[in-house]
Amino acid sequence: MADDVQVYFADNPWGTVTMIERAPMYVPNLVAAYKKFTKYGRFVTVQGDFAAMRTRQITLTKQILSDPDFSPKSTRQLFRASSSVGGFARKTIDLEYHADEIHWYKDDDLFNFLDTSIEALSRQGLGYLMTLYLDTLYRNAALTSKFAYVTGSGRWALGTSDFSDIGNTDKFDITIVPKLQMGMKFDELVDPEGGPVRLAILCSPGVEYDISETAGNEWKSINAFSEAGRTALLQYGITGVYKGAAFIPTSQNVLWNCGILTAQGPIVEAVNVQDGANAGSDGWDPVQSGAKTYIQLDTAAWATGAFTDLNPGDVVTIHRTRTADHGVTNGVDYREGSAEVRTVLSVDDANKRVTFTKPLFKRGYDTALAGGNFGWVTKAQHIHANIALSAADAIMLGVAQPPIPGEGVPLDTLQKQRRIGWDAWIKAHLMNHEPVRVYYSAGSHAVEGFENIL
Repeated sequence: MADDVQVYFADNPWGTVTMIERAPMYVPNLVAAYKKFTKYGRFVTVQGDFAAMRTRQITLTKQILSDPDFSPKSTRQLFRASSSVGGFARKTIDLEYHADEIHWYKDDDLFNFLDTSIEALSRQGLGYLMTLYLDTLYRNAALTSKFAYVTGSGRWALGTSDFSDIGNTDKFDITIVPKLQMGMKFDELVDPEGGPVRLAILCSPGVEYDISETAGNEWKSINAFSEAGRTALLQYGITGVYKGAAFIPTSQNVLWNCGILTAQGPIVEAVNVQDGANAGSDGWDPVQSGAKTYIQLDTAAWATGAFTDLNPGDVVTIHRTRTADHGVTNGVDYREGSAEVRTVLSVDDANKRVTFTKPLFKRGYDTALAGGNFGWVTKAQHIHANIALSAADAIMLGVAQPPIPGEGVPLDTLQKQRRIGWDAWIKAHLMNHEPVRVYYSAGSHAVEGFENIL
């Protein structure tokens, strides 16, 4: 059966490509990086339709089996009542154009202790960043599940997720794991090969830590398995098992500052790429780059919280949009691609300026919004999204063009500016809600550069 499925579906965005044109960075390098780094990709079914490049739409299909009719049958009945195999879930979706790139300058190679060229680092890094990009699309598709549980409220909510119910003490309740397994069994979400119910929970590293600390001997780390067992688990990114559920930690499952707001300050000066970090921040030297060493926030009173609520070690989000979709007014939207998460290095209370351990790298913060500010810096409750999956065909990726790399030709006179990137026509979609349960909670996290575990 597995061989038959492979004819129609693939386990990665390039799986249906039979001939790959050579490129400056070969497509197989992207495939290798994807298979090495992806956490979600192993649970995503890819459906390709290259004719969709003309329509920019693709129709995803999934077979649905009916319940068997177990009543006695007439021996003279010409056609037996049977379970239909012609039922399909069918969804036509609009494809999205996705792309990313890395750029650098030829002279950037002129510094000490570089064990390889910046060009080689960029080519390797492109595959890693592309994988994070795709994993984020898969995660966001999974978070549209109609089956959501909010820790603080203690209830399942169909089609809603209210982050305002989650406080810092509302951490992962390990008693939910056997209940999740029971629910999956009632829904008969079984392995199509006839095996037992499978349950994988993609969680944050903080939730993995919380479970390992509270589950006692019931928590089985990969060290408890044989070498062959460890190898098999690590292929899926599994680091531990609790009551038969395999946990796969990924930082993608922290929805940073998406919960109850503590402080939110408007950015009142334009921010350019590489602004926001001081000398010595993670080895960053802003004097060399000529970048601004701080982010200027509003000196007036803030609508939520105050500048004094920001402290060194805080993990904050810099963003340009706000949402109330998850129960928090003016909340951070985890779906905003231009948002950046940074750790506060220092605060200047007199001038209302904040400096981070790393500069900002995303563009757009040099353009004022309708209100005159250039975005916001928000400190809020972090939300940990724990996604339980019992089937690999819940999340589907429609592909008209898989990610294809390209290298730009330097346009400046001395040919010093270099770029390499990829683009694709794809769309991740949650095709089947039943095998996906989302459990929102608080969780621990280690503050960068500090020893505290919050």
